[in-house]
Amino acid sequence: MATRTPAKLQGKLPAGCRVCTDIAQIVDDPAIDVVVELIGGTTVAHDAVLRAIDQGKHVVTANKALLALHGPPPLPPPR
Repeated sequence: MATRTPAKLQGKLPAGCRVCTDIAQIVDDPAIDVVVELIGGTTVAHDAVLRAIDQGKHVVTANKALLALHGPPPLPPPR
């Protein structure tokens, strides 16, 4: 999980859940198959979603502003 305020999550996450402050650590981790975007806004969220798709990850978002501005993300290229 990436968050700007990791201290707020102290003791609230299941054992084994890693916390970082850099979304790239999540998006670039080859062990992670699914990225759930809960960032909000359109700039950082858009970059993270596209980067995750480019790396073949599944992406879940309900970010209405992101979808309204950029439309649905492109489908990943066939493997």
